[in-house]
Amino acid sequence: MTDRLSVRSVLGRVEAIEDWLLTSEEWGAVGAALDALSTALADGSEEGVRDALGALQRLEESRRALARPGPVKSFIPQRQREQRNILVRRLTLDLSSEDRGPAAGPSTGGPSSTGPAA
Repeated sequence: MTDRLSVRSVLGRVEAIEDWLLTSEEWGAVGAALDALSTALADGSEEGVRDALGALQRLEESRRALARPGPVKSFIPQRQREQRNILVRRLTLDLSSEDRGPAAGPSTGGPSSTGPAA
């Protein structure tokens, strides 16, 4: 993923998991999707990233059906929280390193527009 908007989009999706309310089975599927996403990011596989995000999208849609009766739902378990936190840190670092690219370096020459007026 080289597009900063794509990294931001993935980061937003991963961060949102914190507030989901799912069954234990669904949390297991979230864990598998986060593992797949981590592997895809490490491999640089955009197709793998899309597949993992698709799995998370399907789980998010089931999360929205909170009013239906069924199995007990809970907030994010510790294992998935740790997976999520690792991915958030990784994606945040990816964004930071992109932001510090050559265009983000200090400017040279000329007076500073933020300095005091003479």
